Amino acid sequence: MNWYEKEIKKYSVDMNTKIYAWIIIALSFSVYFYFTRWIYQWESIEIIPFVPWIWWLISALTYLTIWKLFYKSKVIYMPLYFIFVVLLNDKRTYKKIKKVIWLILWLLMYFFFLPIAVSFLNFIISIFYNAALFLLYIAPVFFISWVSILGLIYIKNKNKIW
Repeated sequence: MNWYEKEIKKYSVDMNTKIYAWIIIALSFSVYFYFTRWIYQWESIEIIPFVPWIWWLISALTYLTIWKLFYKSKVIYMPLYFIFVVLLNDKRTYKKIKKVIWLILWLLMYFFFLPIAVSFLNFIISIFYNAALFLLYIAPVFFISWVSILGLIYIKNKNKIW
């Protein structure tokens, strides 16, 4: 017997009891919803708010995403460096242009990319939330049929359920 088989056997009882407990809780909620005549409908939730006061986060996201892409690809900064520092010998203007580019990238992140990312994450969370609600909505039907089938098997065999 391998080490992982021993560990699985060792923790399977504890894991199974937790799984069964959560299944019983979910089924009890679904039976409650069934008897209260709750009707399933799609709910759009927004659990992640777009908080405009997180300036340091936006700055960090800009640095880690867009700015790194531009800096590593050397598409913008190398020609600017060549024009202003090498040819014109004007490092001050080069730094000012870099600040303007940074500000443009920061505003792009704040007004364009971050709201799209937040709405996308909220959409994904809504999908999983509604899938769980739908499973709770249809669970009583499957639960009742499952119990009926197990009862018939038990009556037929009298000795074992499985």
